[in-house]
Amino acid sequence: MKILDSSVVDRVLIKLEKRPLVIPAVSGVMFMLCVVKNHILVAVILLLLMLLLLGLVDKRLRLIIIASIAFISYLFIGLYQSGILTQNEDNVSLSNEVFKVVSVEDRLDGSSRVVLYNSQYGRVMFNTFESDRPYKWSNVVLNGKLLIPETPSNPGEFDYASFLRNQGISYLYRGSASVFSNKTNFVELYDVFLKRIYRLKLGLIRNFINYELAGAMFLGDTSLIDDDTKTQFKEGNLSHLLAVSGTHFSGFMALVPFIFSKIKNKRIKGTSFFLFVGIIVVMTGATASVVRAAFMSCCSFISRDKISGIGLATIILGLLSPFTLVSIGFLMSFVLCISIIGLSGFIDARLNNHLRSLSESVSVVIAAQIGMIPFWTTIAPKLGLIRVLLQFIASFLAQICCTLFVPGVILAHVARVFILPCDLLIGLINKLAKITSQAPFVINTTRISVLVSFVVLGGSVVLVLPGSVIRRVLTKVVALLTVTALVYGGYGFISCPAVKVIFIDVGQGDSILVLSKDSSLLIDGGAYDKGETVAGVMDYYGITVPDFTVVTHWDEDHCGGIRYLAEQGRCGTILASYPDDDISNISLIKSGDCITVGNATLECINPLFEHEESNDRSVVLELTYNDYIVLFTGDIPMEIESELVHNNMLHDIDILKVAHHGSRYSTSDAFLDVVSPEYAVISVGKYNDYGHPSEEVLKRLEGVQIFETDKSGAILVDIYNDRYDISSYRSQAMITKDSSVC
Repeated sequence: MKILDSSVVDRVLIKLEKRPLVIPAVSGVMFMLCVVKNHILVAVILLLLMLLLLGLVDKRLRLIIIASIAFISYLFIGLYQSGILTQNEDNVSLSNEVFKVVSVEDRLDGSSRVVLYNSQYGRVMFNTFESDRPYKWSNVVLNGKLLIPETPSNPGEFDYASFLRNQGISYLYRGSASVFSNKTNFVELYDVFLKRIYRLKLGLIRNFINYELAGAMFLGDTSLIDDDTKTQFKEGNLSHLLAVSGTHFSGFMALVPFIFSKIKNKRIKGTSFFLFVGIIVVMTGATASVVRAAFMSCCSFISRDKISGIGLATIILGLLSPFTLVSIGFLMSFVLCISIIGLSGFIDARLNNHLRSLSESVSVVIAAQIGMIPFWTTIAPKLGLIRVLLQFIASFLAQICCTLFVPGVILAHVARVFILPCDLLIGLINKLAKITSQAPFVINTTRISVLVSFVVLGGSVVLVLPGSVIRRVLTKVVALLTVTALVYGGYGFISCPAVKVIFIDVGQGDSILVLSKDSSLLIDGGAYDKGETVAGVMDYYGITVPDFTVVTHWDEDHCGGIRYLAEQGRCGTILASYPDDDISNISLIKSGDCITVGNATLECINPLFEHEESNDRSVVLELTYNDYIVLFTGDIPMEIESELVHNNMLHDIDILKVAHHGSRYSTSDAFLDVVSPEYAVISVGKYNDYGHPSEEVLKRLEGVQIFETDKSGAILVDIYNDRYDISSYRSQAMITKDSSVC
C-alpha cells in the first residue's frame, strides 16, 4: 500500500485517469494475445490481477478496471462464438449446412475471398472465381469438406494457420456453395456498392503502367503480382509495401495540412477531415488495414491527445471484431504509435545538438525502428546496414508515392501526365526491392531470442523514464533479463550440436540440409516449385550458398529445387554421379569420394557400377560423426541395395533415409538386416498418387521408429559428441538417443 501512495505512482495514476481508455485498450490487446497464442493461464492471471486491483486502487480507477473487465469479457465471448476456442476436427464433411456470409472481398484477379459463420463450426473461408459469388449477410448452403489450415512444416516457413487463426478463421472450405436467401433492398444496395468499389479499383489501376504493383501499393490487393515479384519483396524485407498500411496511410494524409490549413471553423474542418478520410478509404478499396489506420487517425483527431486516440481506436476496433487486436497490421500500428510518442521526444532532445533541423525526422525513424523490434522475425528476417538504408529509402518513396496518388488519379482524367510521377516511383521501388533482396545481411532475426527483444525494448523505456522508484525497479528487471539473455545465448552457442541434419518437407520429393558450425551441404531440392521452400530453410539457418550441393539423380522431384536455387545463384558447385544437359558447373562424384562438413564425413558409396536407369545411379551418402551414422539413399531400388550388400558397402547405422519415398520396390528385408536402423525418415507427399509409403515397406520397418514428412513436417536431427536428438518440426516432440544405451 505504501508503494501505491508514493508520489511517483500517484503521478502515473493521475496520468492514467486523464487517459481512461488506455487501460482497457492495453488489457484487451494483452488478453487477446494470450488467448490466441494458447496462453490461457496467463490470460486468467491477467483477469484475476485486474479483479485484485479493484480492492487496492483509488475509486477513480475502479471504473476503468471494471470497464476493462467488461471489454475483455466481450472479447472472450467473441472468440468463443467464432469457434477459435473450440477443438476443431479436420476433414469434416458438410451436407446442406447453412452458413451466414460475414464478409466478401473482391480481388483484382477476378477472385473473391468469402468468410462465412456458423455457430457450430465458427468462421470458415473459401475463395471462388464465380461471378455469382455470395453476397454479404446472405445465407448459403455448403456441401463439401472443412479442412483445418496446415501449420508450418519447415523452419522459417510462413505460419498460414496462425495468420488465419488471428482472423478468427477456423476452417478452409472445399466444395460447392449455393445462396438461398433473397436479397433485401438494403443488402442489394450494399452489394451494388461493393461491386462499384470493385469497378472503381479496376479503373484506378488501369491508369498505371505497372498496374500490378499499383494495385498492391494503393489498394492492398496482391492478387495480380507474380510469385517472383512477391519473393523479391519478401527477400528484401519489403513485403509491407505490398499491403496498404499505416506507412501508406500517412502518405495519403500528408495532404491534410496543405488542404485544411486555411479552414478556421472547427466544425467545417472536422467534417472536411472525416470526408477526406472517407474518400481515401473508398478509393483504396476499404481494406482492413486502411480502415484500421483511418479509425486510429480519426480517433486521434477528436481526442485530447494521441495516446487517448489510440486507446479509443483500439476499443472500437475490438468491439467491431475481436480478431483485429491480434492482426499483425494492428499490432504494428499500435506498438509503433506508442513507440514514436514515447521515444521520439527523448531521442530528438539527444540529437538536436548534432543534427538540428533533421533531428525531429530522424528521431521518429529511430523510435519507429525500436518499436519494430518485436516484429523483426515477421517482416525483417534479415538485417544489415545496407538493407536497412535501402528499406528506409523504399519506404520513404512509397510514402511520397501515396501522397501523389490522390491528386494524381483525380488529375489523370484531365491529362495522363499527372500520373507519371507515381509510375516512375513505383518502378524505382521495384528496382530497389530487387537490389535489397540481393544485399548482404548481418543478422538473421528469425533466430533472435525473444529475451533480446525485451532487453532492447525495456532498456529503451528505462532511458526515457525520469529518476523514480519505477525506473530503479525496471532497471533491475532489464539487468536481470540482460544477464538471462547472455547466459541463455552463451549456453545455446556452447551446447549447439556438432552436426545438424534437416530432412526438409518438400512434399513428394527429397531435400536434406546438413550443417556444422563452419560448413554446410544440401542434398537434393525437391521439385522446382519447392525451391523457394528450400531457400527459406537455408535463410532460417543463415545459409546463403551451401558449401556443397549434391544431386542424387536428375529426376524432377529431386533436382527441380536445385534448378530453382541455381537460377538464384545459391548453389555453387553441384556434385552429381552423372551430368545434366540443363545445368553447367557440375563436378562428378563416385563411390569412395568423401565430403567433409565440419567434423563429420560423408562418404559416397553408390554408384558402384555403370547403370542406365536414373534411380540406379542415385548417389548414396553415409554420414559419420563419432559413432553415429546416417544413411542417405536417394531413390535406389532393391537391386542396387543388393549390390551394396554383396560388396560389403553397408553396416549398422542409426538413422536411415528410406529410399524412393517408401516405394515397395526399395528397402528390402536383406538390406534392413544389414543396416538395422534405429530410426527411419520417409520423405513423402500428402495424398500422393503413388501410394507412398507402401504397406509392404511399413511392415518391413516394424520395430523401427518411423518419421514421415507429410505427417511430421521437417525432421530435425541434432548430433552431439555423446548423443543425438531426433524430433519432428510440427509436434516438436524430441527423442534422445544416448551413446550409453545399447
